Amino acid sequence: MKTLTVALIMLPLSVLSVARDKGTATKVEIREVQEYTGVTGGVSTFTGAYRMKAVLNGEKVLLECWNRPQNCTYLGTQVYDGSVRGSDIWITSQVPVTHKQKQDHWRIIGSW
Repeated sequence: MKTLTVALIMLPLSVLSVARDKGTATKVEIREVQEYTGVTGGVSTFTGAYRMKAVLNGEKVLLECWNRPQNCTYLGTQVYDGSVRGSDIWITSQVPVTHKQKQDHWRIIGSW
């Protein structure tokens, strides 16, 4: 019984360590952002990013927002820190005024 209990405790820890691995650090240069505007509650509006043209390791890639169900941050055209794992990329940006770090999940869907 003790062995089974230890195995059940170790399983979630191993799953968490895999989930934290976000891949290889890289720089992402944003060239163009396709934005959208929405309305929340019929009163306030927001602008978010849906797709972006970017340069990643010298290759031109098309990125799509993969933050589900949240929106991705609208990023300006500049170079950001990112982390790549397969076709997934997490881009780190800084929130104005509070200066908190925010990471958005994007997916590479093609080239441009």
